[in-house]
Amino acid sequence: MTTATAPAINFSEILIATDFSDVSDNALAYAKSLARTFESELLLVHVADPLAHVAIPQGGWADDPARITKEVETTQSAGASLRSEGFKAQEFCAFGGVADEIGHVAGERDVELIVTGTHCRKGLNRLIFGSDAESVLRSAHVPVLIVGPRAKPAPIGKWLFHFVLCAVQLDQHGAEVAVYSRRFANEQSSKTQTVCLPFYDECQEAEGYLNFKRRLRELLPAEEADKISPVVLPGPPGECLTEVAIARDADLVIFDQRSSLLGWPHLKSGLLADILTTAPCPVLAIPYKK
Repeated sequence: MTTATAPAINFSEILIATDFSDVSDNALAYAKSLARTFESELLLVHVADPLAHVAIPQGGWADDPARITKEVETTQSAGASLRSEGFKAQEFCAFGGVADEIGHVAGERDVELIVTGTHCRKGLNRLIFGSDAESVLRSAHVPVLIVGPRAKPAPIGKWLFHFVLCAVQLDQHGAEVAVYSRRFANEQSSKTQTVCLPFYDECQEAEGYLNFKRRLRELLPAEEADKISPVVLPGPPGECLTEVAIARDADLVIFDQRSSLLGWPHLKSGLLADILTTAPCPVLAIPYKK
């Protein structure tokens, strides 16, 4: 039994989180290209450090007005620049925790996509792909487009998709991500390929494959479901996925969010962190909804 035809994927409101760094500038450029493609409104959100307090001679504490003014004016200038380019855009400057403030604006405006950049900084035992980007991804309830440090420059004009690469786990949620990716590629007249991340237990792999196929047939007509046959990556997932993306000149990698956060027991770091270090294009992480 299949579900009713799903509505087209549309990002009518895109939230772009920025700290005005070079990486954020490229993420903003991708958000602008997407806005041209989907005729979206842009919500530019800058979250500055929590309000600092400085001692005053009379005793007590006061907010730092110079810093507040600078952060707000910089954000207002960025919003005005977007509007001068013809975009429907609003800007928001907040002070506090990045994930909390981004989540608040995203929830209030009911956005359909969050865009952020990341520096992919290294930690001692794992790749920290940027504490701000990671915190946003952990708490997001909508897809998050992450632009890593090696992502090619954003296209000028509309973002036209020629090849979309999808990476999934073989289970029910992986099937949902694969269907989302196929719909997106079809709607954008793009070629697509689905790959799956390797299991390290044959029984687990067999059970996962059955669950994956069963869920596909719940979501799609049988003939469409059978067209999605993921290729198992032959080696280390991060390296292999990046190699495929480079070889196919992928415009976008669509990814199962769970692996980006927790990884698997045999991996020292979240897989998305590994991929973003060398990914030649942005990665769209699809949230896991229990």
